[in-house]
Amino acid sequence: MKILLLSEFFPDSKTLDITGGVEARAYFLAKELSIKNEVYVLTSRRKSQKKLDKIEKINILRIGPIYSYSNYGNLLQRIFFSLSCFFSIRRIVKKYSIDVIDTLTYFTYPVILRNIKAKKFLTYHEVWIGEWVKNTGTKLGLVGEIAERVILFFVKITKTKIISVSEFTRKKLVEQGIKKVNVVNNGIDMQKYDSVKVSKFDFPTIGVIGRLINQKRVDDVLYALAIVKKKIPDIKLKIIGKGEEMKSLKKLTIKLHLEKNVEFLGYVKEHMDVIKTLKKCHLFVHASIREGFGIVLLESAACGIPFVATDIEPFIEVTKKGKGGMIFKKKNYYDLADKILEILKNKKKYGKKVEECSELAMEYNWDEIAEKLVRVYRK
Repeated sequence: MKILLLSEFFPDSKTLDITGGVEARAYFLAKELSIKNEVYVLTSRRKSQKKLDKIEKINILRIGPIYSYSNYGNLLQRIFFSLSCFFSIRRIVKKYSIDVIDTLTYFTYPVILRNIKAKKFLTYHEVWIGEWVKNTGTKLGLVGEIAERVILFFVKITKTKIISVSEFTRKKLVEQGIKKVNVVNNGIDMQKYDSVKVSKFDFPTIGVIGRLINQKRVDDVLYALAIVKKKIPDIKLKIIGKGEEMKSLKKLTIKLHLEKNVEFLGYVKEHMDVIKTLKKCHLFVHASIREGFGIVLLESAACGIPFVATDIEPFIEVTKKGKGGMIFKKKNYYDLADKILEILKNKKKYGKKVEECSELAMEYNWDEIAEKLVRVYRK
């Protein structure tokens, strides 16, 4: 089978300079699918990236203007990328005799409107209808609000097949009138995590990984850390990621007198370096109030690192109600601090959670997820 995956961003080497969960899904699915299928990826171009490239057995086609990764910026360039996908998809499908196309990100969704012979699938990560302005924090969210409503309208009339990454997102789609949705979760590459051998940091260390934006609530982690510090004075926090909240978070760190406890590592380009840092930690914290899945929790589990995460529905679903960690009330940094102390101070509980991490991670192997996806494609 010849499969074309469409993702706005895609790494340019095996070292995996991955920017987010969607890009991770695109890469690992492409890698697994390419074992038994011919796989192509249509994506955007960043500086120094080739138009035509190949990573392992994955054929990469980069089109549109050159622009860097951004959550909500580069809107004009991203629209041009979307248009490039829309107008080139028919030619690409014909040239490579594509059997299946799977669009993984918002800016690739419009291709479903083209009349092409290949089977069309749309992978949905989150439903933001009614929440775009609140989630983006800008009036440009109105553009996203309109765009998502238009996309789902055309999904209904074109009868495009929908894949959801979680049961949570599937329910949201059903609420919008999309009745038939296949759930194919995100996953992890267990061999990769098992291959990393490192020693723990000398001091009890918490890890945070993610974009530094409002919905990730990293400020809650800092407030919780200030409380934890009273009981564990040598506690440390490593923050991996960048974003518009970086400056304000650094100011808050100073305000809370945590300069000696907190280290901002910024954007770490190579995924293996992210894994090494995470494995050195003793605990992972995810304080986000809005996610479609939460793949980094599985990465933590694969590293054998217990987590403390918010009580949002996707996290409860993905972790099987807290297997491998503990759940705290979102936006409640007092509860977060209590859970951090409970898991770090109780050696018996900590050991049990480490064992659960391995059990949880094994349920999300990419090879099995890729096989399930192929079955969906063949229906």
